[in-house]
Amino acid sequence: MPVLDLHVTLDTLAVTFDLSNEDMARAIGASAASIKRWRTGSHLPQGESRKRLDALWDLKDRLDNSFTTPAGARTWLNARSRYLGDFTPRDALLLGYTDRVNAALEALDSGVFL
Repeated sequence: MPVLDLHVTLDTLAVTFDLSNEDMARAIGASAASIKRWRTGSHLPQGESRKRLDALWDLKDRLDNSFTTPAGARTWLNARSRYLGDFTPRDALLLGYTDRVNAALEALDSGVFL
């Protein structure tokens, strides 16, 4: 995750996953106030929040490689998945399950769940 432009990184993730500050906070286990402080540059993510933010960025990169268009990625993110217990990948992200969403995308890429 590019730290030098953290606000750009957060904006990119917000657009990719259609996340408000509150949604992003839920997805990475931080407070909405922390997200706002990160956007202004007054604080940087630390500890577990940093790891989860990195994982979300890695998932964004994987989406970019897996789908030819942002629209295709959005469609997948908002489609119910048996792999995710009938949750959408976006719903699973909001519950903090970035690792499971990543595994679902890996399964899709390998042709397991077409």
